Amino acid sequence: MAQTRSELRIKFSDGKRPSGDDFAQLIDSFINPLEDNIKKDGNGNFIITLGNTNAGPAGTLRFTAQKVQFFDGTTWQDMGGGSGGGFQPVGATQNIAYNNGSVGIGTNNAQPAGKLEVVQGSGEFSKFGNAVAGNGAATSASAAQFSHFSFANNNAFALRQTVQGDVNLNAPDQKKLVLSHNGTLARLTITEKGNVVIGSNTDITATPLPTPGPADPAILPIFQVSGRAFKTSGGQTWEQPSDSRLKKDIQPFVDGLAKLLQINPVRFKYNGLAQTPTDTEEVGVLAQEIADVVPYTVSSFSAPLNPGEAPTDDLLMFNPSALTYVLINAVKELAAKVQQLEKALVAAE
Repeated sequence: MAQTRSELRIKFSDGKRPSGDDFAQLIDSFINPLEDNIKKDGNGNFIITLGNTNAGPAGTLRFTAQKVQFFDGTTWQDMGGGSGGGFQPVGATQNIAYNNGSVGIGTNNAQPAGKLEVVQGSGEFSKFGNAVAGNGAATSASAAQFSHFSFANNNAFALRQTVQGDVNLNAPDQKKLVLSHNGTLARLTITEKGNVVIGSNTDITATPLPTPGPADPAILPIFQVSGRAFKTSGGQTWEQPSDSRLKKDIQPFVDGLAKLLQINPVRFKYNGLAQTPTDTEEVGVLAQEIADVVPYTVSSFSAPLNPGEAPTDDLLMFNPSALTYVLINAVKELAAKVQQLEKALVAAE
């Protein structure tokens, strides 16, 4: 019956008398360099020569086909081969290759293009924490894409660059695209609705008032500046198409002096609600008042009065553009009156 080294140690301790079988088992308990294929070379390296067996208990090692394998109880699994261990030299058939300090995954016969190269197909990606880097899909398969893991697809990515060098910043459907400072300070936002907002990440939702005037929803505001805005050329107003070939339903505009006399200019300061500035004196009108005089200059919009609140739907905004033409008509009326007075004076002389 075989004995353990602990049992043999008791047999060979002082005062004990080992049997011949005990001596045989003592000898068998040692590893023999010749019989067990284990030795040490001149540099002190420990060398184990593995045989090539067809089966064994789970955990059995063997060396076959220039590879070390272990038996998992059912099949033999590769542990590696060559000087790379689990990595394979460039040119091998395995999926992980190394050469000159560079590692390639899926590169096979090709030298890795960088210190780490991962070969990916159309729509495939690599994950680093929550970050994803990979290829686009379909017609964008040659483009590089970067995104959060939750949005690793051809439509929801964050950044894409084509092989020609074109760059595409992107946000998923119904999400904002924000350029910011210091992490969260929004400088330029393209909102879920497609509006461009400068100086904020919250857009207004404009709706026309139920009054006569240009209330076409198709031309509601899509550009918003939270703060002052200026341009360096083209005069003091924005240019717009005015060619008669581009217009229809042309009608005379007759509002003039009578309307102008009803407008009540005021000085005021904004109170900070709905992202308005504070403590800066402005000159303008009150939308509720001027809506009764020239209703086509007023429309409504929706915005939260305070951050985090639900939007207030009936806030009013004022577009003074039409007043230029009201003023022109008023001047023409006054000019006509002056001409009449001049004629009357001449007739009285």
